[in-house]
Amino acid sequence: MWKTDPLYNDTDQDGLWDGTELKLGTNPLYKDTDYDSINDSEDPDSYAAHVEHVVLACDPATEIDEFADNLARYTNVTTVTADELLMNYTNEPYIVLVGRPDAGDGTVGNITHNVLADDNETLARMLESDYDRFAIKYGVWNSTQTVVMLSHPYPSDHWRVLTMLKTRRETVFPGSVEVEWPTPRDLFRVDSENTLKETDSFIWVALDEAVTPRVKLSRYDASTTPITLTHRLGLARYDEPIGRYLEINVSENIQNETGERVKQAWICMYYTAADLDRTGDGLANDTRDIDENTLRLYSFDANTGRWTKLTNDTSWVFETGMNTTNVELYGKSYEGYIWANVSHFCLYSIASEGRGRGGGGGAAQDSDSDGWSDTKELIEGTDPHNPDTDGDSIIDSEDSFPLDPARPPQPVVTPTPTVSPPATPGLTPTPEPTSTSPPVATPTPKEPGFGALLWLMALGFAVVLAMAARKTRRRA
Repeated sequence: MWKTDPLYNDTDQDGLWDGTELKLGTNPLYKDTDYDSINDSEDPDSYAAHVEHVVLACDPATEIDEFADNLARYTNVTTVTADELLMNYTNEPYIVLVGRPDAGDGTVGNITHNVLADDNETLARMLESDYDRFAIKYGVWNSTQTVVMLSHPYPSDHWRVLTMLKTRRETVFPGSVEVEWPTPRDLFRVDSENTLKETDSFIWVALDEAVTPRVKLSRYDASTTPITLTHRLGLARYDEPIGRYLEINVSENIQNETGERVKQAWICMYYTAADLDRTGDGLANDTRDIDENTLRLYSFDANTGRWTKLTNDTSWVFETGMNTTNVELYGKSYEGYIWANVSHFCLYSIASEGRGRGGGGGAAQDSDSDGWSDTKELIEGTDPHNPDTDGDSIIDSEDSFPLDPARPPQPVVTPTPTVSPPATPGLTPTPEPTSTSPPVATPTPKEPGFGALLWLMALGFAVVLAMAARKTRRRA
């Protein structure tokens, strides 16, 4: 019936016997049923359970009955017309549409045309060639829905449709996408059309071992992010946030408090002209707009409560980079994307890397990006490699007492008659400073210039010793 090779148990030579494939619902005539470049025997999707019920809406065709019967071998099928679908079945979790997108009003094909209206490329390919007769959409009429579209069914297409339906479950919300897989795997991607539309991002992940994964990507702006990228929380002194955030949450079998299974993950965040615009014209071609070549990724560490700029020196970062090529995806124009190859998931943000405003030959080195140069930190006694030396959640450059965690910065209070004690009658107030007017102190190791003063004092002492030695020799 299926034209399998009677002399060989594995007609398509994919590592699965024909009888096993028929039982699983994979195609015994083609080694990659779902066209994901993985042989059926090695593809986790081959072994997932089929969905329990499918609503099949189709336009009249001679092949439809055979297609519906073949689907019914593996799942419950309810066959409906275009009108019945729109009136009674749009909330079903799994829907299959069969019909050419150019069939006209009142047809299932026209419903497919409307569903793909914002994806002109896929629609055009489906109309031009039967080779591109398949399409899939998530969250069409409700957030947890999977809709498979087929312009024209071929004899073995039911196997591919069944695999497309059971491969993953994608839930779509405004600004976020959550994906769950039914079977263990060590490789997966979150890069669907909805992912790009809702988050302007995607990820590809390789794990140390196979697990049944769940991943959620959420896009935030400056007003919705749970943690804002600020100088107080780790943004380098001259860097500027652009207001783009991406949070990646994964199931505990991938990453938890005690360990991680992420071997490598490629995170990609696209940015638009509006992200770079600083003049309000919606473009990114003014001198005051952000230069896309200065964009950098930051990550938020929930343990320290601080943001850190991603570099190749970060322990869980393999590489970072960017691509400034303009591209249009699903009707949206991007100026480029910034990416990182990492082994840890968290909250990420994009910032523009600025330049220090020091004089002379350029800005002094600031290893920990806290706003103080390494030289100043040595003079102040603070750690040039720790932006918050005393650990009081205030960066050194903004901390009045950077070496004392018990003394946060105090507001400067101007003396007034209401807070200053009244002068004793008959006595002239002395010009001595009060507690609200700090005296000008002699330079100490806590102030710039102390090193120079020490050097001058040592030089003077050496001169005095030399003169004393000369007098002693003369007397002798």
